[in-house]
Amino acid sequence: MLYNNMKKVILYLLFFVIICINILLLIKVIYLSGIKDTNAVVVEKYSKLDAKYNLLLGNIALQLNSEDYHVNDILLEDENQNKFRLSSIIDNEPHIILRFTEKHCSSCVDYSLKELMNYAECSDNLDNIVILASYDNVRKLKAFIKSQDLTIPIFNTGHEMLDIPIERIGMPYLFVLDNLYRTKYVFIPAKEIYGYTRNYLNIITKRLEKH
Repeated sequence: MLYNNMKKVILYLLFFVIICINILLLIKVIYLSGIKDTNAVVVEKYSKLDAKYNLLLGNIALQLNSEDYHVNDILLEDENQNKFRLSSIIDNEPHIILRFTEKHCSSCVDYSLKELMNYAECSDNLDNIVILASYDNVRKLKAFIKSQDLTIPIFNTGHEMLDIPIERIGMPYLFVLDNLYRTKYVFIPAKEIYGYTRNYLNIITKRLEKH
């Protein structure tokens, strides 16, 4: 039942985004026609919107392919070199997880982190937000924490990877980890689409409040 509800949420979100893109495209074309712009400019604007549309479709396929995977009870380490098992962090409540590695696109990580931190500042469920990063050593993790002024709990997975397909795409992603350690609502932030990640986090919040 939960999986079917998740698919509905994603489909509704996709339809919303497609409608918004089409409206934006229409506005752009009308505006460009009104100022008697060249056909080349109109084509260029359309191409950029089409690229965003294709990006979303590709991301959604990757997200759906990583739903409902079991995550192993991997070993985590904090900035003070204290070691924990994932099970000691994830209790009986679902957690929103941001996952990235030091090899991921830095601007993508910065964007994802900024969106999550903005969300956390307005959320009553800060305890249910966790970052799982992957750094070669704790020194690099400390440097990252200092550079970002983090308030969200962050743990280093080292060389341990999450055994889910989306882990291999080389981009940061968000997901909900339930109390059975299964992935739900997997999502790839898209910095190219204004408000897209924020809408995802708002929808997830409403879904989690019902459980």
